[in-house]
Amino acid sequence: MYSRYLRVGVLVALSGVLAACASDSLLAPEQDGTVSEISAVPAMAASVSGASTAVSYDRVLHLYNRTTLTPKSAITRWRTVTWTSSQPGIVSVSSSGRIEARTQGAALITARSGGGTQTWTVYALDAATAMLGVNPSAASLQIGQVLPVVTTMTTSIGDELSMASAILQTGNTVVATVSPDRLLVGMNSGATQLTVSAYGLSRAIPVTVASSPAAPTVSAIEISPTSAQATSGASIQFAASARWTDGSSTLPALSWSAPEGGTISASGVYSAPSAAGTYRVVVSATGSSLLDTALVVVAAPTLAPTLTATSFVLSPGTASVTAGATQQFSTATTWSDGQSRASSVTYTATGGTITVGGMYTAGQVAGTFAVIASCACGRADTTVVAVTSAARLEWIGLEPQSASLATGASLQFRTTAMWTDRTSTVPPVTYSATGGTINPTTGLYMAPSTAGTYFVIVRQVDGVQNDTARVTVTAPVAQLTSLAIAPGSVSLVAGASQQFTTTARWNTGATTLPPLTYTATGGIINASTGLYTAPSTAGTYRVFVTHTGGTVRDTATVTVTLPAGGGATTTTTTPPPTFGAFTANLPANSGMQLITDTRFGNMQNQQMNADGLAYAWDGRNATDASAPYGSSVFETFYAGNDLGNGVGGAKIYGQGGKKWRKMYFSLAMWVPSNYSVHSNGEKFFYPLITTNGAVTGFSPINFYPIAQGPNGTNFGFEMIPRPGAVFETQNGAAMVPKGQWAQVEVYMEMNAPGSSNGVLKVWVNGQVAANRSDMMYSGASTQSVFDGMQFEGIRGGGASNTPTPAGGQVRRYNRLAFYAAP
Repeated sequence: MYSRYLRVGVLVALSGVLAACASDSLLAPEQDGTVSEISAVPAMAASVSGASTAVSYDRVLHLYNRTTLTPKSAITRWRTVTWTSSQPGIVSVSSSGRIEARTQGAALITARSGGGTQTWTVYALDAATAMLGVNPSAASLQIGQVLPVVTTMTTSIGDELSMASAILQTGNTVVATVSPDRLLVGMNSGATQLTVSAYGLSRAIPVTVASSPAAPTVSAIEISPTSAQATSGASIQFAASARWTDGSSTLPALSWSAPEGGTISASGVYSAPSAAGTYRVVVSATGSSLLDTALVVVAAPTLAPTLTATSFVLSPGTASVTAGATQQFSTATTWSDGQSRASSVTYTATGGTITVGGMYTAGQVAGTFAVIASCACGRADTTVVAVTSAARLEWIGLEPQSASLATGASLQFRTTAMWTDRTSTVPPVTYSATGGTINPTTGLYMAPSTAGTYFVIVRQVDGVQNDTARVTVTAPVAQLTSLAIAPGSVSLVAGASQQFTTTARWNTGATTLPPLTYTATGGIINASTGLYTAPSTAGTYRVFVTHTGGTVRDTATVTVTLPAGGGATTTTTTPPPTFGAFTANLPANSGMQLITDTRFGNMQNQQMNADGLAYAWDGRNATDASAPYGSSVFETFYAGNDLGNGVGGAKIYGQGGKKWRKMYFSLAMWVPSNYSVHSNGEKFFYPLITTNGAVTGFSPINFYPIAQGPNGTNFGFEMIPRPGAVFETQNGAAMVPKGQWAQVEVYMEMNAPGSSNGVLKVWVNGQVAANRSDMMYSGASTQSVFDGMQFEGIRGGGASNTPTPAGGQVRRYNRLAFYAAP
């Protein structure tokens, strides 16, 4: 049961066999009534390479290299003690009882005094193949997960030494720690190592703790039996088991090898070589570095071989038992003659009780425990038992418990739960409402068009638990959402007239015109009626219609030409930018500087402006006469009947290490009225975040289509308030309409490390759509910064079940003002 092994020096095991009495001392009665006594060698001194170390032993001693030992106290009374060795060439003993291991083998050391004797069996073992085993060889946990660690120390003849004094400790207890019952516990995300120390040896394995489940991988390979004895030419069947990081035990593809000698088949049948010795059998998971090793001690055939146990296996190898439930365990013993025979077994268990027949009853505490079977043949095996809770659901709760919404507005409801074992996993639930509509699976609620008081109910599927929330629906306050001037573009001869008209749209669905004011950059226009007279100079001009006293407006383009034969000089006039209105919500005294004010026309890929801002475009330049800031636009294009992702996009980012903690941008954008929404969602733009010089892919704000307004004609946005959280949906009436140019302003301020104090503000056509100061754009422990902005051209992730219109569709951008501060 090892994934790696270490080599040590010569190991000498000293075991006592009483020949004349049942105690640890040799007591021999004399004819004259006196007693001769030889001590049981309670303490011995071990010498390693010239050094002297005092070690307390009780008939078992570990020596390294060619180490000798001498009784620290050999007490005799009335008689002298005679020391002899049955194999002095292997283990010698001097007349004073000084024992020395000379070569690999075994000998009997006998002390005689008077009529009594004391005998010790001394094994001089070649520890070049002794192994310190740690299973698993690499540990991957989630936060809060526990993992049992099995440690072993095995000699070259298969004897397993006690690991009760082994020390297990992690290099970083903040990431992972070891519990008193030797379970590895994941504490926080990160990496460290687990070190196991025993018998002067140590071994470290890597430990990784993740905050969310990773794809399952093989965490350990175990071979069975772990050691065996065979005669030359004999065969031994080996088997392997696997453990995965998700707790499963599916066996992966295996590779068997016998590197020192003998052969082994693809099914694990090992054929011993003709030469006696100690050999390794290795099994590994194909395509992985994980492996396990067993030892085979091959001896020359003898006429009367002594049978020893070569394999002792406890079944099942792993088990999962509900609290209070039972599991039957059994064992199988294979002997050195290849036969399977029963042997006396003793069962012990943690986390529950077990009968002498191997019936395990789990306790009431959930966790990872062990069942141990010890064989009279000298072997043992262990099964890890996962005891799971038999918890009952106490209650489910609906959040929020009360809410106030405008008619037609939406709200995301969520469910919480509590079980008798104090866990909070939410069971399958279904949602319903007494008014309005609600998705029965996700809990997304849409208020009805009639004001009133309604209730949202959540019920446990196939259960009795439920909860109710109150929703107060009110009529929305009328707000003007858009103006549309017609015609959007017109060509006039100098001095000619054009009547402009305007239509309006309110958040209530009304189309009543508010008070309007018309202005123009050239020519004459009636501020109230919209009657325009072209100037005498040829050129391009703008006509504006604005909600009087408000901020909503629209723009038309007028191209003025000279009459045939006219003598005036034709000039092109670019209307002055309405810079103050375009950046109306730029925070005052914020320290941010203008990085770029881009009109997008004829923009080249990888172009860089004088402020060190780089552009990366993947789209195309186009012309749109209805654009509010010049007819040159940048657009991303999606092919007709497309079910996949779109193409095209834009990115602006700092050059030469420029990063910012504050960003503001104002963007003119347009999507057509027949825009087809990708079923996997839309991503219009999001910030790029840098931590320790590496750009992360975390996207805390996205615009997406939402079914508000007639036929779902508006776009809202969603945000992730902190890493690992779910998207939260925009509430309120500030939406981006289809088929019209809209102005979007966004202000972001990076959070302090480990804090939820980042700022996010969004305006649509001057109206507040979001105002948050609890954002965590980055969860890093060091300060993160903004690297730039991505104006994405991707229509969702993966294939869509909503194709684009047959003629294709575009998104367009007309102007971008971008500010930033360190």
